[in-house]
Amino acid sequence: MHSIKSGLFWIGVGWCLAVALFLLYSHLLAAQAVQEGSIKGFRVQEVKFDEIMGGKKPVPKIPRGWRFVGVSAGENTNASNLWFQDGSGNIYVLQGFTGSGRFILDENVQKINAGK
Repeated sequence: MHSIKSGLFWIGVGWCLAVALFLLYSHLLAAQAVQEGSIKGFRVQEVKFDEIMGGKKPVPKIPRGWRFVGVSAGENTNASNLWFQDGSGNIYVLQGFTGSGRFILDENVQKINAGK
């Protein structure tokens, strides 16, 4: 009886390991597709800062340590707020709007400091 329980245990461990490896492999494939600039069936375009009032601006980059929290409606029509949180708990709000089929970011970032 003891060897049957031991065998079932190792079968369970094997299944868990197989599922974990499958999920890891799937995640790596998805990350590779995004890094290559294409997602199957879609054309990926970079989000830009608002350049209506001036010249060319650098493409915004979200810090790697920020975690996406959510999105909320902005003040105006077609406006959105993107909420992020850093590793220290600080909250950052990026405002943007859609126009001509593109999402445009405001270059000003608002910050809510985390309490200590």
